[in-house]
Amino acid sequence: MLEKVTALPPHAVVLFQVFASESTQPAVGVYDVLDAAASRFPTYSAWPNLALGHGGVGGAYHGYSREARLTGEISARVLSGEPADDIPIVFESGLQVQVDWRALQRWHIPESALPPGSEVLYREASL
Repeated sequence: MLEKVTALPPHAVVLFQVFASESTQPAVGVYDVLDAAASRFPTYSAWPNLALGHGGVGGAYHGYSREARLTGEISARVLSGEPADDIPIVFESGLQVQVDWRALQRWHIPESALPPGSEVLYREASL
């Protein structure tokens, strides 16, 4: 896989997805390959732990924190005595674009190119 990443043309973009069998012990780990890809190309993944904080730009991830908040709000309404039939069903797509600010800077990707509502993580603190 490292050879394939190295052979990509200069303006490539990488979508990093991995499936590893538990019975194999690779000499090169998943994050080694991710580091190699992310150091050469803008790299994205559908799994936040395979992009964010590991050199990747980011991706569209399931908004578990938002779902947990909504579940808590609905639970509080039921526990306070509101009939469940009076609480409307909430339809959430659950996808939230999250990107690593450091990767945006490295690859010169302007925040204006991100979809509205994107969450930018790891931004350097300013005064």
